[in-house]
Amino acid sequence: MPRISWIGTTVLILASIPAGVFAETIPDQFVFGGSGIGLHGPFPGGIYIKQLLLTSAAGEIALDFYSAGFRDSLGNTLPSMESSGEMITGWCRTLCFHEFEYRAWIAFRVPDGGPYTSASLRLAEWRVAAYPGNTETVAFYDVGTPVPLLRGDEPVAGAFDDLGSGMLYGTQDLPAFVINGPNYASPVFTIPLNNAALAAINNARGDYFAMGTRLASVDLLAPEPNVFPAFAAVLAFCIGFRRHFAQIDRREAYRP
Repeated sequence: MPRISWIGTTVLILASIPAGVFAETIPDQFVFGGSGIGLHGPFPGGIYIKQLLLTSAAGEIALDFYSAGFRDSLGNTLPSMESSGEMITGWCRTLCFHEFEYRAWIAFRVPDGGPYTSASLRLAEWRVAAYPGNTETVAFYDVGTPVPLLRGDEPVAGAFDDLGSGMLYGTQDLPAFVINGPNYASPVFTIPLNNAALAAINNARGDYFAMGTRLASVDLLAPEPNVFPAFAAVLAFCIGFRRHFAQIDRREAYRP
């Protein structure tokens, strides 16, 4: 019986690898990276702008954010990151060494007065890692989780789903952008909020109004499954297969 060559073994291995093993690994895909106050120091240029613009018969007011933070798909946040206002949203696999999706939230204290007739967000872009194109779309949703719970460091069950579902308040396309020194300047976007958001703001007068953020582009791209265990199993099978027939070859060679 002919010996099983290394070439034959290699062919067996390659033929057994599932489709997609050699597919491109999806890189970082997020918006609002590095958006926390204090992460880069007190640089000028409005880099940390997080404002809610409200219009009423008395004119327009600009409310600075009360609190902001993020949660991963397990409901976790990084300790003390809420106090910085970090709002990273999406997938940060390479830069953050984290395989879970992030969703963020931002809250404001709405003053008495009004009624308010229009509302919009004014946000600096910070860092946007776009894949596969040059823009990412972020969506803003209503939030049912109480703000004091979101502000804590402990995991909050259901918070991740809450931040990216429910009533849609608005969307915004953000181009790819990387913050660079020495001024760390960032584009600033004014994002109109819809009538559902305006109604929620008027209902929240004298209290908190919060919104969740979710990377809408994530619907189109999911991370590749971890195929290494399957590949290792196929490799082990093929090596065992070759050794088995090699032993048969040796017995045939010594047979009188």
